[in-house]
Parts: sequence; C-alpha cells; structure tokens
Amino acid sequence: MEKRVQIGIQYSGFRFKSFSFNEPVGIGKNETFNFDTSMAIKTANDRIIIGIMILVNRKSDGVTYAKAETESLFLVKGLEQAVSKVGNVNIPEDLLFTIISLAISTSRGALMVKGAGTFLEKIPMPIIDPKSFFHK
Repeated sequence: MEKRVQIGIQYSGFRFKSFSFNEPVGIGKNETFNFDTSMAIKTANDRIIIGIMILVNRKSDGVTYAKAETESLFLVKGLEQAVSKVGNVNIPEDLLFTIISLAISTSRGALMVKGAGTFLEKIPMPIIDPKSFFHK
C-alpha cells in the first residue's frame, strides 16, 4: 500500500529575475508572435521555487523581441516527509501540476502588466498545459 503524506502549500512570493524587450518596428495588423516557454524547479524541505522563462518571437522574422524570467515561491509544510532515501523530493503529480499552473498564470499576468504600453499588451501569452513540460 502506498504511503500517503500530508502536504500543506502556500503561494508566498513572485519576482522577475529579468525582463527585457525591444519594440518591433512595423507590426502588421495580423502579425503573429510565438511564445517559447521553459521551466525549472528548485526544492528544499520547506519551499518549492518554480522558474519560468518566456521568449517572445516574431514569426515573420524569427527575432526574439522580449524575454522574461520569473520565479514563484511556494512555502510547503510536510515536504520533508516526501524526501526519498536518496534525497529526491517526491512531489505528488497533481500538486506539481497545480503549482506549475499557478506559476505560469502569474507570469502571464505579470508579463501583461510589465508590458503595458508596448506591443506585449496586445499579445497575451497563451494558456499552457503544465504537463507539456514533462516527457512520458
């Protein structure tokens, strides 16, 4: 029988590690931008940090016009019970996908606010399935 661990979690902080953009010249009415995203997870006994990197590329010329790196901090109780004998933190999959979703959503909103008055406010970051960061 699988051992169940009680874990409590709190979204505790958000920050931009970096943010930069160049306003593209001559944006057409039907201009398309792609969002490339990547993620990193850092864990400790009492915290999980989800790092999100967002690159905004103009499809017509392939140039990256914006880059943002964010971190979302989650304070956790009970995570030390989920550490394996070899030191790996075993975060339940549902919990992991939930906190990744929160980190992505917060990064999306922060990017809109930070990009207010620029081309970024007209192109919201698409919804991303947190499972897309993992391979089967």
